[in-house]
Amino acid sequence: MFNTVKLAKTLEAGGLSRDQADLIASGVFDSLKEYSGDIATKGDLKALEAAIRAEIATGHLALEKIVHAQTKWLLSALVGATALMTAMAKFLLH
Repeated sequence: MFNTVKLAKTLEAGGLSRDQADLIASGVFDSLKEYSGDIATKGDLKALEAAIRAEIATGHLALEKIVHAQTKWLLSALVGATALMTAMAKFLLH
């Protein structure tokens, strides 16, 4: 929470008049209050980080499944092509 009294006292201690310090503190408070919906908190950032990490993990698992399926297909095709070439070589050489 924003402490207007503390800011006003700090500004006053820095040489501003009481009225100037109060006006500045009030203006800063009003500005923060107006835009507070657009300010991210540490909790907001941690929640966003957790959501992004979960999406990355999900994407990583999906990618692993695709790579596994493609590897199985490629190995099957390689075995089939080897068997076909062996059969053709036997047929052509005899």
